[in-house]
Amino acid sequence: MFKLNFYQKSSSLQILNILGSSTYVGINLEKRILLAGLFVFITLAVTYQVNAQRQIDPVEYDITIYGDGSALWIIRQILNIEANVTLESFPEKVSALINETRNVTGREMASNYTSVTVYFSHETSTKKVEYQFLWVNFSQKIDNKLVIGDVFKLSNFFDRLYGNGSLYLTYPAEYELQEVSPECDEQYASLHMIRWISTLSFQEGDPNIILVPASQQKKEWGENTVVYVIIGVAIAALSFFAYFKKVRFRRKYEKEREGEHIISRQPETDEEKILRLLRMAGGRMAQRSLVEQSGFSKAKISQILATLESKGVINRVKKGRSKIVILEEQN
Repeated sequence: MFKLNFYQKSSSLQILNILGSSTYVGINLEKRILLAGLFVFITLAVTYQVNAQRQIDPVEYDITIYGDGSALWIIRQILNIEANVTLESFPEKVSALINETRNVTGREMASNYTSVTVYFSHETSTKKVEYQFLWVNFSQKIDNKLVIGDVFKLSNFFDRLYGNGSLYLTYPAEYELQEVSPECDEQYASLHMIRWISTLSFQEGDPNIILVPASQQKKEWGENTVVYVIIGVAIAALSFFAYFKKVRFRRKYEKEREGEHIISRQPETDEEKILRLLRMAGGRMAQRSLVEQSGFSKAKISQILATLESKGVINRVKKGRSKIVILEEQN
């Protein structure tokens, strides 16, 4: 690569020498224009190549917060197709990060469902590596609030993963933002998503993001009808833009996946999610609480629990007008 850059740079210098030499005086106007155009083309080509090299290795962090305090982390990294990637080291990297964060926060936490997926694109000579894991007890549940931020007190937090990058945070639909620090760069209210252009913002101050139930977040409106109209139009425009951007991203993402090679993926099944919620609750939980925390409908919860009960994994005990779900492995 260095040899190629040096060769292109030398070619530019040679043309400059021709343009400045005494023999150039005898060349006609057409040849002068041709040589000048060739010089500009080579200069632009070298500049483009250098900029392309500088833009390689972007990192994107995508965090989805759940109502139980856990969070699904997806880290996307674009690399040169020939770059070496040690896939086996990712689980150890996550485990070390959570252990150190546990020591800093004094809270119990763990990781589950770690996976790595690699997509190859020969058209752009790049590959996309997608790291994924579930961080149990990522955020704090204080009263009826979800508080996110104490994990970032660990020094050089993102350097322990894959360095600086953009950060997306998606929160549950039944919650609203009460406080966001550091201030986010973009906010998509209809998608319940906020974005920071750079994770360097989390290195300063005291990161703190507070989510409260939507019913408790009071919205104050002006009394002027014109203000209502302006706010409504602005929200509609932003919602349409965010939806269109997300749909276009998904279509492009699905198109890139055609013909690409997937190394591994271990998605969480519905039954695994129910068992995880039961374990986090100490092996005993009201059936209606499972409906609230899983996001599934009552009918779907009943179907999943019936299947688990037939396998002998759980047992349901009727208590008054409700049912208590008991995880048998706890006994």
